Amino acid sequence: MVQTVSLLGVTAILDAPDGVLAPARRRLDDVVHALADPVPIWDHGAARWGDPIYVRLRGALTARSAGCRAVASSRPPMRIDVLNLLVAIDTAVAEWEPGEKGSTVDRLHALAGRKFRPQDCQLLDDYSDRIEGWALSAAELLGDRSIAVPLRMACPSCGQRYTYRRNGAAEIVRTDALRVDEAGCDCSACGAVWEPAEFHWLARLLGCEALPAV
Repeated sequence: MVQTVSLLGVTAILDAPDGVLAPARRRLDDVVHALADPVPIWDHGAARWGDPIYVRLRGALTARSAGCRAVASSRPPMRIDVLNLLVAIDTAVAEWEPGEKGSTVDRLHALAGRKFRPQDCQLLDDYSDRIEGWALSAAELLGDRSIAVPLRMACPSCGQRYTYRRNGAAEIVRTDALRVDEAGCDCSACGAVWEPAEFHWLARLLGCEALPAV
């Protein structure tokens, strides 16, 4: 990657072959969160935590659909499309974290917590690309709306940047309060909601030109 720096009218070209580590790590954290962590669900103005997409995908493996033919009750129908995605996820993540015991979710968290070097940026991007693709495919198979994108800014309504919750291991996990998708933007700290028609106004409140594409 090449970075251009202008100083006193003189432009210097700085080679940065190792990439920028912090954004690459942040992206990996975000995609692991999207696939493997509980998600906030707003129901009539109240927030609750829903199962992670990966857990719901496992639950959908033998879920009956309206179009299934009747089969013996002892052998529920299996969704081959869900099975293929689960096999792809489990196989790849086990190869990435071969020494980590536990579930695929545990291995994904171990991957996100691993120490990386600046020269690992391309490897991080490869991990993120795969995980992001799985999350999007899973959301499509589950009939979900688009994946929410975290906004790393304080909520203009309550001023909170983060919310805190306990994960399955009873650990305190910090997440971005503001998240946006094609249906709107909401704050999991105060419950404020902005419709897509208000995105331009919200971007001005946040001091940015536009919200990220979702």
